[in-house]
Amino acid sequence: MQERQNIPQKEDDSRSEFRRRTLKSGKIVFNNLQSVLDCTIRDLSLVGCRIIVPSQADLPAEFELQLPGSDEKFQCQIIWRKHQEAGVKFK
Repeated sequence: MQERQNIPQKEDDSRSEFRRRTLKSGKIVFNNLQSVLDCTIRDLSLVGCRIIVPSQADLPAEFELQLPGSDEKFQCQIIWRKHQEAGVKFK
């Protein structure tokens, strides 16, 4: 199991890119493609997004985000986490 890093709680809204509201399903893939969690993708931009995960799901600090029904895949790093929400940066 991957080690969780110290992930800060959500702070101010000081992101560098505008995020547009969206409502898409996603898959969080980690643990060498052995583990998958469903999520909802919100506030998508070119550099990151906000995701909603099942109640207090244990997320790794880095993972692949897949959009079902498309070939889009993003390598992600968690920037903040608060309850069921997480802000991620695309790598």
